[in-house]
Amino acid sequence: MATVTVSGSLTRDQVAKVLGDELGPGVPVRPGRGADSVRVGKGPLRASVEVLAGGGTTTIKIAPWGLTLFRTINTMGVVRKIERALQQSELPTA
Repeated sequence: MATVTVSGSLTRDQVAKVLGDELGPGVPVRPGRGADSVRVGKGPLRASVEVLAGGGTTTIKIAPWGLTLFRTINTMGVVRKIERALQQSELPTA
């Protein structure tokens, strides 16, 4: 699981917009099952993003989806793309 911490309090929708803008139209970004989660990718190549705001910062946890093989592939692919997109965005890092 990868973690990115940014300054300020962000909502799930704000993080989803940043990911959609940074990853482009080829990578679907949708609300997840929980109130603070986002699903990125499609089919077996996807990850779950959890947005935890509090104390003046927002912690964004990125977890790969799938069983052993897909989890490994997603950790090296989708999770790294998401982490890089958040780091390259204009979000202020903490």
